[in-house]
Amino acid sequence: VPVADNVISRGDMPRFRNLWDHIGRRMPRRGRGKAAGLDPLAIPVELQTALEALYGHYEKTFETWAEAGIDVPPCFIVVCNNTATSKLVYDYVSGICPVRRLLDAGVNLALGSDGLSTSDTPRMFSVMQCAGLMHNVSSPDNAYWLDAHEVLHAATLGGAYSVLLEDEIGSLEPGKRADMAILDMRTANFTPLNDVRNHLVYCENGSSVETVIVNGEIMVENGRLTRVDEEALMDELRDMMPAIKADQARLEARNEAFIPPLAEVWRRCAEADIGIDRWGSDNVPRWPTNR
Repeated sequence: VPVADNVISRGDMPRFRNLWDHIGRRMPRRGRGKAAGLDPLAIPVELQTALEALYGHYEKTFETWAEAGIDVPPCFIVVCNNTATSKLVYDYVSGICPVRRLLDAGVNLALGSDGLSTSDTPRMFSVMQCAGLMHNVSSPDNAYWLDAHEVLHAATLGGAYSVLLEDEIGSLEPGKRADMAILDMRTANFTPLNDVRNHLVYCENGSSVETVIVNGEIMVENGRLTRVDEEALMDELRDMMPAIKADQARLEARNEAFIPPLAEVWRRCAEADIGIDRWGSDNVPRWPTNR
C-alpha cells in the first residue's frame, strides 16, 4: 500500500502504486541465482525511494504503537515478484536487529534455536552468547549493547511471552511448570566467580549442567539423560558407522569430479578485490598456492 509517492510535478503519474511497470525491465529475471552477481546498492532509484518511503512510514507506525503500549511491533513486509528480486531487496534492507530500540519501545525480545538438521546448534547457551556479542557492533556506545540480564530474559521469559505461555513457563514461580536447569558452579566456566549472569551468557557452554527438570520430571541427572540409554544409543551408532562410512566414501568418490571446478570458484572469489581486507592475518599469503 503506497503511503507516499515520488510525484515531482503535476504532470507526473504516481509510480509507487505500479512500481513494477517502471522498473521491471531493469530487475533480474526469475530465479534466486539470477541475482548472484548484482549489486543491491545498484537497484533502480525508484525502488530505493519506495523502500525508504515505506520504511519511513513503518518507523512512524512503530513509534505510534510503542507510545500506545503495544508490545508487538508492526511487520515490515515487501512482496517481490520472484526470488531473485527478493534476494536483492533483502540484501538492500538487511542489517543487525535494532534490539535496544525495540526494548526501549517496550517490544518483547525472544531468543530461540533450531534443530540439529537445520541449524548449527540447538544449545541455548550458544544462542545467548551470540546474541550478547553480535549486537555490540551496532554502536560504539556500550550503553546501547545488550547486557547479560537482558539476554537471559530474552532466552527465558521473553521466549515464554513470544508463544503466549508467560503464565505457564519462563520463570520459577508458584503455579508455573517446574522447568529448570541446575548447574555446577565449581567448573572452570564459573571460576573465578563474578556476576553469575555474565558467566551464564558468555562462559557457559552446557558442560556445567548437572540436572534438567521439565514440568517437574527429571530429564537429566548427574549429567546423564534419564529417559534414554546413552551408552546403548552410542553403541548402536558405532555399529552403524562402517556402513555409513562406506556409503560416504562412495558419495565422495562420485563428487571427486566437482572438486577442481569448485576449488577454482573459491580461488577466484578469494582473489576478488572487494575494497576491504577481509583476512585475519598478514603472516600468510593471500592465496595458499602451496597447498
